[in-house]
Amino acid sequence: MSPSSATKKDAVIQIRNIYKSFDRLHVLRGINLVLHKGENISILGRSGTGKSVLIKLIVGLLSPDKGEIIALGQNVAQLNKAQLDALRLRIGFSFQNSALYDSMNIYQNLAFPLRMNKKYISKQEMDMMIDKMLDAVGLRNKINQMPSDLSGGQKKRISIARTLILEPEVMLYDEPTSGLDPITSAEIIDLINEVKEQFKTSSLIITHDLTCAKKTSDRTVMLLDGKLIKDSTFKDVFETEDAYIKKFYDYNFIH
Repeated sequence: MSPSSATKKDAVIQIRNIYKSFDRLHVLRGINLVLHKGENISILGRSGTGKSVLIKLIVGLLSPDKGEIIALGQNVAQLNKAQLDALRLRIGFSFQNSALYDSMNIYQNLAFPLRMNKKYISKQEMDMMIDKMLDAVGLRNKINQMPSDLSGGQKKRISIARTLILEPEVMLYDEPTSGLDPITSAEIIDLINEVKEQFKTSSLIITHDLTCAKKTSDRTVMLLDGKLIKDSTFKDVFETEDAYIKKFYDYNFIH
């Protein structure tokens, strides 16, 4: 999908002239970005370029110093707590460290967000939803195991399943392949693509992994020093003489 064809679709996230600083550290400096319905965008850049700050701004965990974010038709900065909580149910956040509850087994980890957010769900409905999500990530046989019994890749899968169980319209992935071996990374990449097709999500994917960006994204965004310097297809972003982008590409050994 090209950026021009994507503009014909409805925007689900609009980031308009966003600035964010922490004391004298200027993290984001005038970011503009639109995520369209049914689109995956990967956000690339070295550590400290503001990638994770950007997705925290989208869900209202941080507030911008300037600019606005429109998420699913709502201005995030203008929402009260109840409205923000409701918006967060529509935006799934898959954390880098999986963020599973170590004291709960896999069934209980997936049941927790349902109990918190769907007060009147029956036990039968809950079991069906948990089974569906575990089937979707290929881990139905792990339902009674503890997180400590799982590999890193399996924890990532369960984390994604727990996020999906509330049926979000948008997925935010924070370094989904970080710390994984190449084979497990490939499995997570395939899962991100399957999630998009099966659940019709739109996604922002924060990653250092160029293979992940190349294989999951309709568009690729490059951040440098708090500014967006490239926004195009993966191929177009890296067909450049820009020294920073070439160095970033060469470091990842993508051929």
